[in-house]
Amino acid sequence: MIRHSLLNYEYCEWQDDSSDEEEEIIYVHTGGVCLDDGTEKACAGVGVYWENKDYENIAEPYNGCQTTKAAELAAAIIALERYLENEKEGILVMTNSQYTVDCMIKHIDDWLKNDFVRSDGIKIENEKLIRELYRLTCESGAEFHVTKNGYDEEGGDEEESDNEDIGSGEENDKENDADGDNALGDQGQKVDDGQEHKLVDDQENKDDISVKEDGSTIADKLALEGALKRRLIVFGE
Repeated sequence: MIRHSLLNYEYCEWQDDSSDEEEEIIYVHTGGVCLDDGTEKACAGVGVYWENKDYENIAEPYNGCQTTKAAELAAAIIALERYLENEKEGILVMTNSQYTVDCMIKHIDDWLKNDFVRSDGIKIENEKLIRELYRLTCESGAEFHVTKNGYDEEGGDEEESDNEDIGSGEENDKENDADGDNALGDQGQKVDDGQEHKLVDDQENKDDISVKEDGSTIADKLALEGALKRRLIVFGE
């Protein structure tokens, strides 16, 4: 049994008996939800859905900082940790969290250079989670895709993340993430380890990806299930 570092969650290790099969890209959908985000009754959950691997999907409470952003980062971390335990193939992380992808693609270089402190002296929120996701991204060679689908309990719009306030301060802690337009284009960006991590948005992959975007809805529903579990455990509701 493996005890998960973020969830205290146990599951049986999956045995890979497909060594003779042709290697393929692994598609994993990740989602994070926080009910009553920004309130004293906030309850977060994480969801991980494997599109084409026989892993156990995850729908669990998240026990860290009770915000949507933290849960979304944690879900991606959990997916890459699980991947690295067994796989040598490529992996594509699919999420409707523009925030998570922006952290890894647009902002990580500057944040590392400035020790996660903004020009106005405010510390970037979720530093520990972002650093860990960055480490796992470098180790796994993961790529990211922002999906347009996802489960939104409130039916609200997602926040804009294309600004320097993306990871800062108490005010942003209270905002809910939701999917925004793809502002990254199709160009990869170099990170400090010399690898290229990019948003996958080229025409060659679009047709294949488009049929998989419903997986993000599944991942978000798994995350919602996890948040409801936490609400039941903590508040008895």
